[in-house]
Amino acid sequence: MIDVEITKSLSSSLNDDITIVAEGILDLLKDTYPIDNEIKNESLPYLIELVQMVSVCLHNVEVGKTEAQTWGKKMGRLSVERGTATLDSTLEGITLYKKVIWTYISNMLSSQGRSNDLLDVLLDIDAIFNNMVSGFSSAFTEQSVKEMKLTEEKYLSISAPIVPILPGVGVLPLIGDIDERRARVLLDKTLITSKELRIEKLVIDLSGTFTVDEIVIDSINKLVNSLKIIGIEPVLTGIRSEISQQFIQNGKRFLNIPVYRNIMQVIQTIQR
Repeated sequence: MIDVEITKSLSSSLNDDITIVAEGILDLLKDTYPIDNEIKNESLPYLIELVQMVSVCLHNVEVGKTEAQTWGKKMGRLSVERGTATLDSTLEGITLYKKVIWTYISNMLSSQGRSNDLLDVLLDIDAIFNNMVSGFSSAFTEQSVKEMKLTEEKYLSISAPIVPILPGVGVLPLIGDIDERRARVLLDKTLITSKELRIEKLVIDLSGTFTVDEIVIDSINKLVNSLKIIGIEPVLTGIRSEISQQFIQNGKRFLNIPVYRNIMQVIQTIQR
């Protein structure tokens, strides 16, 4: 158990030398990262917060750990927003933070003849750095998830490409699997793009769709009905025998909708 008087003394010393310790961290960071005066002025307040957290930890480890995680998340988000660091480089920086603060505390305990207490003190302080790492990691993980979602949204937005083939005629090739999310985007995107391109007849080509389940069938049914409502004639092509059987089994016959073997047959019929 660490003597309360020792922790009070260390905490008081850190508070007195808070700017010196924070600047010491910056000096060490300069050896690894390019830090100009602008970055130094921006970073110093955050490093002062860091030293204050260590001081709090000396009194109450649990409170210090909570504050450290919050600080780590804030700094992680800041790094992500600025695009100034990767998670790896950020974690390397924490090692340098530790080195300066541990050296300071080691020197203080040595000057007081209490070097035997060094390990206990450093273990408590190490706990807040672990939580700090958790905060950093959380911020970068959130960014990764956000980027994945943006990438997925971009993919979904281009997964309903309408290709004009004749004046007023377009083709919507459905390729790959269709899940609920893609089905929703497919419906919205198709209706909007059809209106923008002034499509009067839309050929929905199913030759690239190999897995047909209730979601696919329901999606096509909704799309066909929605097109008819806004005055666009739907045409189906590329329906293989196994797909047509699944449509019939699910009660979808698409009555009064032209069905052709392929797109070329549609073009020939229109031109005639």
